[in-house]
Amino acid sequence: RGRRDYRLEELAQELSAVGLLKPVGAEAWAFVHDNVRAYCCAQAIRAREDREQLLDEIAATLGRHSRYRWWRATWLLLAGLLDDPAALLRILLREAALSEGEAVFLAVRCLRESLAQTPGSTPEPRLHNYLVSALLQRLDSQREPRTAFRVRAVESLATLQASSALPALVALAGEPVRGVDGKRAYEESNVRLAAMQALREIEAPPFRALAALNAPLAEVLVLWEAEDVVALGERLSMASAPEGVQSLVAFALGKIGSAPAEERLVEVFLSPSSSALTRRNVSTALTLLEPGFVTTRVILPLLDPAAATEQQLAAEIWESRAVYAANLIYLIGRLRVQHPVARVFLRDRLTGEASLQQKGLALQSVGWLYDHAVKTVVEAVAWGDFTALNLSTPVVEHEQQYLRRKALGALYYLGDAETLARLQARSLDWGQTLEQAGYWAGEGIRARLQSEAGRGR
Repeated sequence: RGRRDYRLEELAQELSAVGLLKPVGAEAWAFVHDNVRAYCCAQAIRAREDREQLLDEIAATLGRHSRYRWWRATWLLLAGLLDDPAALLRILLREAALSEGEAVFLAVRCLRESLAQTPGSTPEPRLHNYLVSALLQRLDSQREPRTAFRVRAVESLATLQASSALPALVALAGEPVRGVDGKRAYEESNVRLAAMQALREIEAPPFRALAALNAPLAEVLVLWEAEDVVALGERLSMASAPEGVQSLVAFALGKIGSAPAEERLVEVFLSPSSSALTRRNVSTALTLLEPGFVTTRVILPLLDPAAATEQQLAAEIWESRAVYAANLIYLIGRLRVQHPVARVFLRDRLTGEASLQQKGLALQSVGWLYDHAVKTVVEAVAWGDFTALNLSTPVVEHEQQYLRRKALGALYYLGDAETLARLQARSLDWGQTLEQAGYWAGEGIRARLQSEAGRGR
């Protein structure tokens, strides 16, 4: 505009006209897109003389999930803008607690960004080892009870190409590693799948180092690498196959994702001769496939007579469809299936006649689906009122904890400002497990509300 200056209001209107800003109320403006906000914020921080002090202050708050979500994009953009992106990593190591929260994952991504600035460079060994050590601690479910964070820890180890983590990843993928009621059990399926993928990324075929640690696991990886669907399919159906091997075979078929692999997974899932354990393993693998395919071939034929006829579902399977209920609840939620028949089934499991386990799974899945129609029910359960669930028998203490924890997890997605206020005013007698679940539900709601406010919604 030559020598003329923009008035602030005029500038805001111009930026609004091109879709960058949006009015919020009468006197405020917000960025329409989070990425634009993050980029502008990164450039503003880069230009400040007190940049390091400001970044110190930000890093000290990243232990809160809502603050992490607000600042992570800005932090990563800065890693690409600064002449010394490693400085961001040093600040994180100085100010943030890597043994908790999400700062360690941001540190790994900053390190990757830093190395990308200088092709062929390698991380400083002490720094690399420090991050690997912090991540290995997060693999322990006793130290890190959140499954999603354990998955991210595994993925970060793969990003770091941490060969020193191979024994831990092998144990995670293929061996019972944690105690449940005094017994050893396998890790959650999502964590084991992430570990399998990490092993493939860190160790090259033919996986000799892995074979020395766990030969059956290495064999599965070799077949996966070769995409040998026939051999993997045979192992999947073997009644004598150990649980650990069978689940890894199912994961491999799901990751291969070819038409023959898909058909084999569907066949084994629907087979009346498959054990409950086999069907559970295959369910996880099905979440790796295209949601529309799984909805058409697996979910709807077990819920809708017309779909069953269309897919030529065997009468024997239709008549015994009740045994598939828990698997269907899980699949509908994980795949975010929005079909009306699936939603009705899920709500019926939640408030109708169903086992306590199915009701817990339904609470989890309505959260994944963002099904606000049942928010009132979910909130009631989170605060210990189980009336709407229509349970057939009274629930004992550990069952109450299970249902409330699932409900709080769902409120991470369904909660609003009123829910957040209730969580902040909650009593102090919830116990450690529920207290932690309530904290993360509140942080998720807070982060979502902040993001919506930032976009002027």
